[in-house]
Amino acid sequence: MKSIAWTDELLVGHDVIDRDHRRIVDSITVLCESLETGTPNERAVGQLGTVIDLISAHYEHEEHLMRAIRFPGVDGHIVAHGRFFSDLTRLFYRLEQGESGAVRGVLACLYEWAFDHVLLYDKGVARYLAETQAA
Repeated sequence: MKSIAWTDELLVGHDVIDRDHRRIVDSITVLCESLETGTPNERAVGQLGTVIDLISAHYEHEEHLMRAIRFPGVDGHIVAHGRFFSDLTRLFYRLEQGESGAVRGVLACLYEWAFDHVLLYDKGVARYLAETQAA
């Protein structure tokens, strides 16, 4: 099982975004620990609910920021948020029902968020923000 833990590689260079990401990843780490048996349990389901809540609040902040700075990729970024959130919510219900493969799906989805979405999409937002503030 892939472990997901905070690493400085996930820093994007924007304090608010980085703080949100750190809280989310720390919560994901707790979720991973509760899934070590590979079997969904009440604690894991509750912890995934916490992760989803944190991500939802983060997306709201990030989307507001992208609109405020007129980030040119805002529409595609928001679509990526929606797709990920839909996938994660569907996996939450599968985990809650104890479906086989749900644990693996949850972990793969969260790993993709941490190491694909953050590194590709969110670093681009932070770079754009730094460039526009420097100008």
